[in-house]
Amino acid sequence: MNQAPLPVPTVEVHYFTVGIRYAQEEHPTLGRIAHPEGWIEVHGVDDEAARALVIALCGSAWAFQYTAETFNKRFHAHGRPFLTIGVTPALTEVGPVNQ
Repeated sequence: MNQAPLPVPTVEVHYFTVGIRYAQEEHPTLGRIAHPEGWIEVHGVDDEAARALVIALCGSAWAFQYTAETFNKRFHAHGRPFLTIGVTPALTEVGPVNQ
């Protein structure tokens, strides 16, 4: 029996940076992995959900939040996130695993 696929929620990608101070001192919750040349990449359903994840993780020890449209990776020398967190995509189909 074929079933219709479940709807997949829209998941936006948000980018958070930490302050330049963490180039010299250890981040209070992320330790040495946090560096201003990288970023935190958050997959959340909206701006507020993404920010809530970062606040739960970092408290107030982050600098700026960007959307995929406003973030420019070329300004960050590491060129990659030092941490990726967030929601995982929902299953898109229901049915037997082995067919």
